[in-house]
Amino acid sequence: MNGMNGMGNKIIRLDERGGKMAREQLTREEAIQILTRQRDFADDAKTKDEYMKVLEEAGDIVGYAPAFRCLVKGQEPEVAIRWGK
Repeated sequence: MNGMNGMGNKIIRLDERGGKMAREQLTREEAIQILTRQRDFADDAKTKDEYMKVLEEAGDIVGYAPAFRCLVKGQEPEVAIRWGK
């Protein structure tokens, strides 16, 4: 199912459950791809509200801890995703 990030860009959601992505349905590689894409969207954010929306959506999809590590602390997606190794 397709979704939109806070900046109007499409993100691909593979499985929806209650409006949020079920993390256990993602492979590690899919989560890395999603975080990479969300990081690009965050880099393009012009306001704090846009950035926070991207962070929120990344957290809903891959989990808030990996989203925070990647988008706030600046870790690479491969390092930020600690599950599925």
